[in-house]
Amino acid sequence: MLPIDFEGTNLILSKPANMTDEQCTALKAYKGVDNDGFPFFVTAWQPSKEDIESINSGKPIMLKILGTCFPPVALYTLDENNNSND
Repeated sequence: MLPIDFEGTNLILSKPANMTDEQCTALKAYKGVDNDGFPFFVTAWQPSKEDIESINSGKPIMLKILGTCFPPVALYTLDENNNSND
């Protein structure tokens, strides 16, 4: 999957200085605070043809977090009204 620009982005998360462009890329994001007061980031990812084939065959979507702790995360898709499909 590739990160993509989306309406409402207000921040660019830069890659770490010690990583090459092949290892990491800058990431456009939306930074905000939810209704419960929790700060959050949203990024958008476009599945490739191969990703779509894998998902359609029932294979999972994998999430890799670099670091020593696991932050709270959510993966979801959007419906025709841009609401999350929970």
